[in-house]
Amino acid sequence: MERLKLNRKPSPHLLPTESPVELERDQRGIRETLKPKNPIAEIYADDLAFDNWSAKRHRRAMSQVVKKHIPQSLCDTLSELDILERGEKRSIWWIVIAAAIRTQRGRSI
Repeated sequence: MERLKLNRKPSPHLLPTESPVELERDQRGIRETLKPKNPIAEIYADDLAFDNWSAKRHRRAMSQVVKKHIPQSLCDTLSELDILERGEKRSIWWIVIAAAIRTQRGRSI
């Protein structure tokens, strides 16, 4: 007879890209550190773990937003500073190198 493996219900606190193992590790670490002595303290420990998880999620999301928009923002800023010609498209590393060379030649930013 074959055994059925029961799948755990996914946590409502997790997105599909997040690790349930990491969430459980964080929750366990907070509980071990705080050592709640009564049900109210347990609620506070769980709230702290959830808030910590939410803050991590927010930092990851903001990091992705910055990574997505920084190249265009850098090009716009360099165009405004007359380091990059308007409409000129280059790789981000070329822009940084060109800005450094132009700065060294006396055309400081």
